[in-house]
Formats: sequence, C-alpha cells, structure tokens
Amino acid sequence: MMTAPRKALQHLDSRGKRRDWTGAKLKAIATAAAYRAADAETHGKRAERIANCANQLRFTVANDQLTLRNAYACKVRTCPVCMALNARRAFAILAARVAEHGRQHPRALPVLLTLTVRNVEPVQLANTVTLLTTAFRRLVRYRRVTRAVLGWHRSLEITFNPIRRDYHPHIHALMWMRDGYFAANSPLYLAQPDWVQLWAAATGYPPGIVHIKRLGRDTAGVLDANLDGLFEAVKYVVKPAGFYEQTAHGWRVAPEVLATLHHAIAGRRLRDSGGSLRQIKAAEPPRRVSDDELAAAHVALETYVFGETVDTWGEIFGPDYWQRAPPDEPAADVPVPPMST
Repeated sequence: MMTAPRKALQHLDSRGKRRDWTGAKLKAIATAAAYRAADAETHGKRAERIANCANQLRFTVANDQLTLRNAYACKVRTCPVCMALNARRAFAILAARVAEHGRQHPRALPVLLTLTVRNVEPVQLANTVTLLTTAFRRLVRYRRVTRAVLGWHRSLEITFNPIRRDYHPHIHALMWMRDGYFAANSPLYLAQPDWVQLWAAATGYPPGIVHIKRLGRDTAGVLDANLDGLFEAVKYVVKPAGFYEQTAHGWRVAPEVLATLHHAIAGRRLRDSGGSLRQIKAAEPPRRVSDDELAAAHVALETYVFGETVDTWGEIFGPDYWQRAPPDEPAADVPVPPMST
C-alpha cells in the first residue's frame, strides 16, 4: 500500500521569512548531550525530555496552510525549541496587554530602560542574577522612580562571551512614564545620569552602564508592537547564538557553560510586571476545538516527525528536518500555542 508522500516542513512568518525551527531543534539535541555530559545522574531525565522535545508535531490543514495543533514540549528553560515558543507566546501576550494599557492610559509615555553590571565569571553568575532582580525591585520603589513611572515590565537576559568565557546578565525594562514626564523643566524627568546614580544605589556597585530610549507610538497613541523595544522585553532569556558552537556534525554547547546557566536561572522569575501594567490581565486563551469538531468541520490533520529516527540519546538517523508522517502514525495530544507555517 502506498503511503502519503513525505515533505519537509518549513515555518514562514507573516512576511514570508523562514524561521529556523530546525536549527533550534538541533541545538536542543546538543543541549541534551551537554546535560548528560555535565551530570548524567542529575540531568539524565531532563536530557531525555529535551532530546524528545518537538520530535512529533500535529497540524490542522486549511487553505494549504498548517497550524500547529499539538506536540510534546519539554518545558525546560534552557531548551532552544521551548525558548523560541515561549518568546513568541510572551510577545503575543505582552503586545495585547500593552495595547490595552495604551487605551486605558493614552497619555503614558513608553521608554525602554536597559540596566547592566560588569561581566562576571561563572562562579559569580547565580549571585549576580539575584543581585539584578533584587536591585530592580529596589529601584522601582525609590520615590523619584514611583513619581515618574506609571507601570513597567522587566525581563532578564544573559549573554555569553566565548572569547573571555564570562557572562553578561542584564535587565530590559519597558516603562510607562507619567503625563508631563518629558515636559520642559518637568520635576518628574530623570536624565540618564540620574538613572545611573539610582541604579548604582540599588545595586550597591559603582555606576554601571544604563541605557534609556523613548519608544514610538502608533496613530492611536499605543506603543507600537513592531518596535524592537517590545521584543527586547520578551526575547530569549538565554541567547542560543552565544552559547552554541557549530561543528561538522551539528551543534555543540560546553557542559560546564550549560550547568552554570542552569544553576543561575533555576527557580527565578525571569519576567515580571508592576504598577498599572500588572492591573491588566492577559486574555484567556480561546477554547480548544476537539478532534471530533475538526472532523465534523472536515478539517484535515497532518503529523510531522523529525527526520527518520531520533532516539532518546540525541542520535539522528536520516534527514534533520520534520517530514510528513503516514496518515496512520499516532501523534501525542499535548496542546501548545498555534504556530502558522
């Protein structure tokens, strides 16, 4: 009996640009290998979850377009596939909250504040992450800041310098300043040197680098969700590009680097919001349509598997991309956010 032809899966965004989900999957396999190399006893189960992440994807088909219906997601914070999914989900949620915030507070003025400290050695990273998040909570409680800031959203990001082998943790904060903040001689206004001094006081360190820029708004007066500033607040907590080395056989991440990162972000609140933004709740996700309802509406389903075989130890046999599976191949029924292709 002939089976359905297999075709490779590519993910295109709304502008037709290809998203490198295959690259993320290959980095996930490298992450699993690094976890096992770092400590197989401690991280063995975690490594297996990452190796199996997104091995099988199930889509609905409409008008020659695929929309992701369900898949297995390992939900490990350092998994590149899950980080990419989480970044997209967080962007959509924050964009909706920001739009509603703009309608409720049309005169609030958005800015992007980036707060840094000096690069740190591996043994210092976990304590520095604690310092950053604690210092930010202290910063937003200072009277000069509460007088000027209406609401905020902050996220933690960690980059890695492969030459010096050190880490650069920093905070991106979207802030909405009160009406009149940018007026001439405004008592609310905080110049860049003011932010530097406030951040130094919050951290207890010598003045570091603080960058602040005003963000644009669309014709309705709402923060433009297409601006880089909004993405800065939700992008990958750990940039895979800085931690992974491409080899002749795929990707590699140093086990000691991964172990340092894992310890540094374990149990952390990587994103947070406060003030007027916290009062705006994320919208409830739409009700998930059942398979029976899809069948009644004559909506087709297709399953794709990653390559021919991917075993739990990260060995790849066959093409390193998702291919359409035969119609009778089973699929995991684990819901994840929609992803158009």
